[in-house]
Amino acid sequence: MDLIEQCRLKDWRLVPSPLWSAVVRAVGAVDPDLRDELGINRDPAHVADVLFSAQEALLSRVRDQKQPMRARIIPLFADIPREAAG
Repeated sequence: MDLIEQCRLKDWRLVPSPLWSAVVRAVGAVDPDLRDELGINRDPAHVADVLFSAQEALLSRVRDQKQPMRARIIPLFADIPREAAG
């Protein structure tokens, strides 16, 4: 992301090819639809927007995986028949 910002600050019209290929691979691994949205537009602002969308998708997956689950309740005392208890 920092390299994309550097491209924007330097007013480069296109993201350099090595960075572009890395972005396409990373975004494609996250979501093929985002890779399609990336298309052939190498404009740094567009690439940054798609990377933010990919980041959002990844964070959503992590959040969904970390949802709290209910623990199994372990009884503290074994079931004792009433005749034996008393």
